[in-house]
Order: sequence, then structure tokens, then C-alpha cells
Amino acid sequence: MKKGKILLSLSILAALGSFSAPLSWAADVTNPAKKVNTTVEGNVSAGVAENEGDNAVSNILTLDTGADISGNATGGVAVEGAGNALTNTVDVLDTAKVAGAVTGGVSYDGNAKENVVNMAGGTVIRGVTGGRTLGTGEAALNQVTIYGAAIGEETEQSGAVFGGVSAKGMANNNVVKIVGSTTTYENVMGGFSTGASANGNKVTLSGTNSIGTNIYGGDGQTGASNNELILEDNSTIGVESNTEIGYAAGGYTHTGDVLSNKLTVEGGTMNYAIGGYTETGGNAESNELTITSGTVYVEAAGGLIDGKVEYEANGGTRVETEGATKNIVTMNGGEVRNLSGGRVNYYATGDAIANEVYVSDEVQIDYLVRGGSTYYGNANNNIVEMTGGTAGMGVEGGESGADLLIQTNKYHKKSNRTLILIMQPLELR
Repeated sequence: MKKGKILLSLSILAALGSFSAPLSWAADVTNPAKKVNTTVEGNVSAGVAENEGDNAVSNILTLDTGADISGNATGGVAVEGAGNALTNTVDVLDTAKVAGAVTGGVSYDGNAKENVVNMAGGTVIRGVTGGRTLGTGEAALNQVTIYGAAIGEETEQSGAVFGGVSAKGMANNNVVKIVGSTTTYENVMGGFSTGASANGNKVTLSGTNSIGTNIYGGDGQTGASNNELILEDNSTIGVESNTEIGYAAGGYTHTGDVLSNKLTVEGGTMNYAIGGYTETGGNAESNELTITSGTVYVEAAGGLIDGKVEYEANGGTRVETEGATKNIVTMNGGEVRNLSGGRVNYYATGDAIANEVYVSDEVQIDYLVRGGSTYYGNANNNIVEMTGGTAGMGVEGGESGADLLIQTNKYHKKSNRTLILIMQPLELR
């Protein structure tokens, strides 16, 4: 799977520059609020902590009508050798434009916590981040709120939105809210860590928005847990013709486990809707997907283990995992191509155990409904219950492509079963 242009979005780190802090007694740097409504060449910041151990705290930068910044705009910066970036704010209003990136608070060596970016209109070319750390510090409790703005540039596929980002530390409990009519040309993520885990982050998307590539509640290199993504109204994620993008996931990880993440789809279009997704073969457990409306063009699943990247890198050796367990899908509206409670892809080994799918009301599944699915593992104790809707190619409680153990007991609550209760008209074709 390709993740859009993540490396491009990370390139804005280099643009922040490299500074070293002189030796001094540590202090908090809080400057008077700064308002810009003219053209500025280069970068603009409300407060910079330059001495060793100094923190950039509660600095406020407002970019109002007439502001045109050729570089980056930052609320508070704690440079290399300094301390933390805490409770800084950037407000972008009306027709303000930033050619670089907008970040609430940046710390080179410390933590970035409780920083905020608010946008009510405006254009930012190189992306928006609430709080960012460039080292091992934690990015936590940062927030981005956007009401109708343009983020990025289509020609270069730039313009990601992050609540909090850490290069080597954790990204936890960050929030992104996008409301109204906003266009981004790259990814949207509540929390993003390129070297550790992302946990407890949340993204809410409402209105009619266009997200260029993918959208995740949290994305962690080594794991993702308790993240949440809510898609309301009628937004577009990716494009139907490009199945390398268009992913919506509560939690996403590259090398670790996805645990207890949630995705709610109440409308819009996307290629993939996944509660918890692991790219190179971790475990997927206790993730949830709820669909009440909208269209998923390729696949919807509570938990999904892919493994393709590592499979190809290892010359066709499948990734060994514990599997997909206890994932739950509830669908009572909308249309999907394929629907699974928990699935282990062809590129990995692992069991599909105790996953559940509940389908009701006016639902259309174009191909298959599967409680648990694996190519090289056991499929046990999975459940599918349908009280309405249509399934084009059939319904399976548990599926194992390797013909390994498939426990089936129609009358046992925890066995594989396809339970079809005719409470509303049901058509299987």
C-alpha cells in the first residue's frame, strides 16, 4: 500500500531550520500576542525559546486578512537544545496565505503538548500541524480545527494535516476536527509517529470535504491503539480510480499491532474503511467498524492484517502473525464491495478468531460477507448475522483458504455461523 506523499509532508521539518541553544538558566518564553496582516518574507513565529532548557509557552500568532507568508508560520518554537513547546496557538483567518507550513508548537528536543491551530478560511501550502517534536519527545494533546480552508497544492501533492507529530517519540491524544468545505491534497491524521506508537488520537470530519490521499485517527510506526476516526456527512477520501489511496482507518501501524481502534462511517466515499489496519504484519484485535451510510468501493473490515510490503521485501516469505481476533463490524446502511469482521491477507499467516459482523436494514454488499477470513491459518468462532440487506456473492461465517481448521457449530453462540434472521426482506444472490 502506498501512503500518498508522507515523505513529502515530513520534508517541512527541514524547512524549520537548525538552531542551537546557548547555555543559560531555564525559563518560559511567553511573548505578547502577535498579529500579521501584511506580506512577510521568510518565517514568522510568535515566540522562540533559544536558551538551554527554555520552554516556548502560550505564544499566540494570528494571521489575518492580508497576511501572505512566504515561509512557515509557528506559534512557539523551542530550538535545538531548548525545552518544550506548550500551549502555543496559531489562528489563520479569512484570506491569509502561508506558502510553507503552519504549526502551533515545535520542539526540537523536548515535548510538544497542548498546542493549537485554528483555521477559519485561509490557504496553507505545506501542511498544518498542532504540535510537532523532532526528536524523542512526545506529541500529545495537540489540536487542529479547520473550518473551510485549502491545505496543500495539487501539483505537488503537498498539504497534510496532523494533530500531533513525533519523529521518534509517541503521538498520543491529539485531535483534528475538519468542518465545512475543506480541501487537503495529502493525508489527515490525528496523531502520527514515525518512530514509536500512536494512541488515543481522534479525527472528526464533517461537511463536504475532499481528502487527497488517506485519513487515519492515529498512525504509529510501532503500533496504534484506541484511536478513533468519525466520518460524517459527505466527504471524499482519495479517488475511486486509484486503489493505492483512499484509506480511512481508525488506527494504522506499519510494524506493530492495532488494538481497540474505531472507525464510524456516516457518509461519503472511500476505497477502504478499516477499524484497525496493520501494514506489515502485526496483530489486529478488538477494532470496530460502524457504517450507517456512504460507499466503500473496495473493502470494509473491522481489523485487517496486510503484510504485502514485508512479503515483497522478503522475496515472497509470508509474515507470521497471531492473527485478527475479536474485531466487530456493524452495518445498517450504505454500500460496500466486500465486508469482513477480521481478515488476514494473502501475504501473511495467522488465524481469524472470534470476529463478528452484524448487517441490517437497507445495506448493499456487492460481493462477500465474511465473519473471519484468512488464507494461511485457522478460522474459528466467527459470526455473521444478517437481518436485512443484500449480499451479491454469499455469506461465510469463517473462511480459511488453506483448508486448515474451520470449526463450525450452527447452534453454538461462539462457533462460526451464518445466522440469517428474516426480520426484513433479505436477498442473497
